Amino acid sequence: MDKAKLDMTPKMKPDNKPDTLFDFYRTPMGKVVRRLLSRRLQSVLPAQPTSTHDSWLTAGIGYARPYMNLISRSFGHQIMLQLSGYTMRSWPKGKASKLAEVDESHLPLLPSMLDHVLMVHGLEATNRPDELLDETWRLLKGGGKFTLVVPYRRGIWASQDHTPFGHGQPFSQRQLRDVLELHGFSVHRISSALILPPVTSAIYTRLAPIVERLPHAFGGVLVAAAEKQVYSARPVAHKSWRLKPRAVPDMAKPTTRDVARVIKRKI
Repeated sequence: MDKAKLDMTPKMKPDNKPDTLFDFYRTPMGKVVRRLLSRRLQSVLPAQPTSTHDSWLTAGIGYARPYMNLISRSFGHQIMLQLSGYTMRSWPKGKASKLAEVDESHLPLLPSMLDHVLMVHGLEATNRPDELLDETWRLLKGGGKFTLVVPYRRGIWASQDHTPFGHGQPFSQRQLRDVLELHGFSVHRISSALILPPVTSAIYTRLAPIVERLPHAFGGVLVAAAEKQVYSARPVAHKSWRLKPRAVPDMAKPTTRDVARVIKRKI
C-alpha cells in the first residue's frame, strides 16, 4: 500500500463516526471545519492580476473538493487533480467534469501550465512527498502561487483519528518551511486554523466559530502561502528530506484504484 489516505466511499460506521473524507465533510463538525478553513484560505489566497482574468488557471490537488467553490467564485478557471486512492466523484456537480484521478509522481499536465495550486489532504497523505512537490513545482508558472494545508504536528487535531487531519504525516512550522524551500518554493506566510480541538460535534459547532476569531498562537492545521522560485537551487537527486510513513487505521486505507486520467484542457 502506497498511501495513507481516507477512502471516500460513502459509508458510515455503526457508531455514526465518519468513515471517509466524504462522510466527514457531511457531518455538522465537517461543515464547520469547511467554513472556518475556507475563511482562513480566503485571507491567504493570491490576488489575481486583472490582465490574466480569462487565462488564470488553478488546480486543486489532493482532496481539495470541499474548498474549490471558494476558488471558483474569484478565479478564472479551475481543475481538480485528485490523488489516486480516493473514490472518484464528478466535479463540479451538474456540469462537465474537470476532475482527474492522478498519480502524484506523474501529474498529467504540461510544465508551467498553472498559475495557482491549492493542495489539501495531499502532502501529509502521500509516501512520495518529494515527487508530489517536484511535480507541483513543474506545473506552476514562474512566480506561480502555492497554497497548502497540512496538519500541525503540535496541534490536538493531528492525534485525533476520527478527523481527516489525524491521518498521515503532520508538520511543524519549521518542517513545512524547510521542505517547501528545499523544493524550490519561497514561503511568504504560514498561519494556523482550527483553534478549538475536535470535541463533541454539538460543542464544536457552537463554539468553534467564536474561538476561531480569538487571538491565537497555533491551531490544528497550518496554512502556507508560497511561490515558485524559478532560479532557486534545487537538488535533483539524493534529497535529504523524507517522510517516515505513519501507521494508520483501516478508515485511512485507500482503494485499489490506481489509474491516472489525463485532463484535456478545453478552456
